[in-house]
Amino acid sequence: MCVGLLLLGPIAFPLQGMAQEGPSGPPLFGYDLAFTKGVAHFNQQNYREAIEDFQQALAARPDDADALYYLGVALSKDDHNEEARDALRKALTLDPGMDKVHFSLGVVGYNLGNDREALSELDLAERADRNDAMVYYYQGLALHRLGDDEHATLRFLRAVALSPSLGLTAHYYAGLGFYRQGILEDARDELSEVVRIDPTSGPAKLARALLAQIRTAARMAVPWDVALSAAAQYDSNVILLAGGSPLPAGISQKGDWRLVLYLTGGY
Repeated sequence: MCVGLLLLGPIAFPLQGMAQEGPSGPPLFGYDLAFTKGVAHFNQQNYREAIEDFQQALAARPDDADALYYLGVALSKDDHNEEARDALRKALTLDPGMDKVHFSLGVVGYNLGNDREALSELDLAERADRNDAMVYYYQGLALHRLGDDEHATLRFLRAVALSPSLGLTAHYYAGLGFYRQGILEDARDELSEVVRIDPTSGPAKLARALLAQIRTAARMAVPWDVALSAAAQYDSNVILLAGGSPLPAGISQKGDWRLVLYLTGGY
């Protein structure tokens, strides 16, 4: 569909041959060549090629934390999350001050369905940078999946306040969280914002369905009620650069949808 960070610009080096000219002229060999190629492929989102390059770099320098970090992020993007976790943990062991690893481990934990493990890593990432929107966004996703709507909603609102580009999914999740808590006026505001941002998007269609249920509930309001309603949940796979910055393309539309039924009552 569902940042003090390292944002690497494209690197335009030739990528063939055993030795190649570096950015200032001298030829690159061994580790330097493999690492440079890996970063270039990573920036181009050619993650499988990047994985091979960083593995070659590590063959020359097995304990290089930077190569392990990039390898871990590339593996995660290529859906090899268990291997990614191993590489990232090793990078952190070699360089305990590499705080950006905690965010990546949080994403990997979320991808593996280990929400509490993800939250533990994301909390460490938050301590390192309290203005990283993606940290709050992934905290929201993990809390949402754990059913903690109150805290998840706060995280999504914090994320969108720091990075309005996350608005489409963050406002939807915040609206869904308010809806599930029975805070219908706030739910309506958040869901209406989703429709305003992109009326033709998938989240906007889901938001309209929830808005219709809210209007129906308002018309049928009585001193007591029991209601059955449905809502869709979407677990997005957010494409990130190393260090947690969103790619220029924004959020991927690939993810997992599910239909959830809610039985609510009150007096």
